[in-house]
Amino acid sequence: MWGCKLEVWFENDVSYDTADRYEEPQTFENDPYWYGGTVVIRDDYIYLIDDCDVSVNDIENGYCYFRARKMKYHIIPD
Repeated sequence: MWGCKLEVWFENDVSYDTADRYEEPQTFENDPYWYGGTVVIRDDYIYLIDDCDVSVNDIENGYCYFRARKMKYHIIPD
């Protein structure tokens, strides 16, 4: 999906953490844009994590994530 935008909706028991993307000074590591992502389903939750090839356990290591029981998405081509 390179070059596209992705709209995502989360429902039912939603939680998230985006704090690591908004630290100062702005660097590549805390850039607010996501350059990759992983979707994981675990224990009846859907996770969207801001890196490639990561697991749910990795979110404790400073990754941004969204978690919910239901997720819908819409791909917006350029």
